[in-house]
Amino acid sequence: MKKFISLIIISLFFISVSNVYAQTVSMRVQQVDYNSTDPDGAGPATASVTVEFQLMASVAGIMADGMGLSFVYQSSMLLATPTNTTVPVGPLAVAGINWVQGVDNRVGNPVNVSYGGQSFDKRMIVNTYQNSGIPNVEVPTVWTGFIRITYWTLGAANPQGGYVTPEPGSIVAQNELSSDGGLSTYPFLCPTLNSPVALGSGVVPVLFSNYQVKCLNDGAAISWSTSNEINSKYFEVEKNTNGTWVAIAKLAAAGNSNTSRSYQYIDEEAGPAQYRVKQVDFDGAYMYTPIQASNCRSSKTDVEVYPVPANTQLTIVIRNKENRKAELQIFDVMGRVVKLQTANLINGTNRIVIDVSGLSAGTYYLRSKGLLKDFNNKITIMH
Repeated sequence: MKKFISLIIISLFFISVSNVYAQTVSMRVQQVDYNSTDPDGAGPATASVTVEFQLMASVAGIMADGMGLSFVYQSSMLLATPTNTTVPVGPLAVAGINWVQGVDNRVGNPVNVSYGGQSFDKRMIVNTYQNSGIPNVEVPTVWTGFIRITYWTLGAANPQGGYVTPEPGSIVAQNELSSDGGLSTYPFLCPTLNSPVALGSGVVPVLFSNYQVKCLNDGAAISWSTSNEINSKYFEVEKNTNGTWVAIAKLAAAGNSNTSRSYQYIDEEAGPAQYRVKQVDFDGAYMYTPIQASNCRSSKTDVEVYPVPANTQLTIVIRNKENRKAELQIFDVMGRVVKLQTANLINGTNRIVIDVSGLSAGTYYLRSKGLLKDFNNKITIMH
């Protein structure tokens, strides 16, 4: 009987281990920014480049409490910056609290390896972990950026930064994701191991040249420009007012473009908020712009008109954002004003009743003048 129970326990153990490692996590590296300006003036650097570590889980629900990330590079083409340039992005930036960086090994350790026809002499390793040991970052099932690092390039022609490629956890033990307080680990798979990424001009999937949030009469204007787009599917404007990011708009991207393109979305709701733009590729990979905060005045005016059709009275409910004076006008189909009423609106809900008993049955238009955002409603009167 004891032997039978022991066999069950051993079987369950292997099933558990098998399930853990069946839930694989893959890692790749992408270039997300390139700046041709010489960062140190007289050299030896020729430009700067930002690379991003992206992760993708094969199943939903894998929660991280730590991760080790690395790639190999060519020191004759790439140079670590004088100060640490490692920054969290995506889900890691949103989680933020209690995540800290451990090893900062941007200068790399000597190696002698070759992948995809390229030889590499340095291995860079960086890790980050949840200081409280509580897994609170989920790895999405599409390619998603987690860490960005900026380097200086040394080459004069593309690829100015040479090539980089991440290595799987089977080669570098540190290349893995930790979960369950370290009880579960997921060694990274690296499908691009033998397809090194070229670093330099002309290879950035999407290069943002401008991003800003400004207050206009219509609300908050979120504007951004790109100078380069490769495989870009769409942009999402995301807003945060209470600690939760919500997508409020989706705009189609150019797909592939090497000319300057500008985009804008106006948030009529506005108010105190944070904004960011999410760029999504056709393969599901995405990246974020930095976060910008604003406190623009809302231009949104909610209006409700009833009953429809009206008989002797028409009620207009206006939810306004500030105190102001407005005119309510009723036009007939010939464009003549047949009814005019002035209303002193307060910040909040206003209810205005208009007597339409003297108007003939038919179609009319109710229009406002003086609101933050005027309206034009078609109404019907029946006696």
